[in-house]
Amino acid sequence: IFEGLEEGWGQFIAKETEPGTGKQKGRYFIGDKPLTEDNFTQHLMGNGPSLGIVPIRKDNTCTWGVIDVDEYLENRPEPKDLLAKIRELNMPLIPFRSKSNGYHLYLFLSEKVSAASMRKKLDSMAKALGFLGKVDIFPRQEEIDFDAGDRGNFINIPFYGGNRGVRYLYDDNGEASTVDHFFELYDKYCLTTEKFQELNYTKEEKKAEETLGIKEFKDGPPCLQQLA
Repeated sequence: IFEGLEEGWGQFIAKETEPGTGKQKGRYFIGDKPLTEDNFTQHLMGNGPSLGIVPIRKDNTCTWGVIDVDEYLENRPEPKDLLAKIRELNMPLIPFRSKSNGYHLYLFLSEKVSAASMRKKLDSMAKALGFLGKVDIFPRQEEIDFDAGDRGNFINIPFYGGNRGVRYLYDDNGEASTVDHFFELYDKYCLTTEKFQELNYTKEEKKAEETLGIKEFKDGPPCLQQLA
């Protein structure tokens, strides 16, 4: 499910929480040996560093992507409200709590698509949800030059510590749920490339922009959109 770049992956060791934001601080480093089943087992058990996977592959394709919503503490939407909006728009996103109490909204495919098309779809979905200028999209790159040493950017995957950890799945009621439930949602929401190409949230994206009063900055920089 979380297959990505085989030749480079991330690890994170948590230290402290940043005052005022709730963001989890720690040390990141890169592993270059092939990932094994034991790496994932240790991640699920919460032993040692947690895993981060680079979604984009050497051929610039991917089978999953993430809307990384860095909204902490008082600025964080309530899980039930966010889930209600996601399901109202019929988005096949699977939401998780991030390590810093933000949101990681995953989109999974059964087949590979270009990283560029994944980024475009997720950007549109993020805007339709009202997250304009507030999110990161993974894959972070449309292309990587692997031969030149480019390894892309990894994202910390969920369920560090399994069902006991804080990077849990949100069910459709906005409540913490389990690894087994995630497998059920994966089977339900994982898309074929044909279904992926059919995703279209242009109307919802425009409505969100108009609601936030930034229509006049549609082609402008995100900073002006956010200020508006």
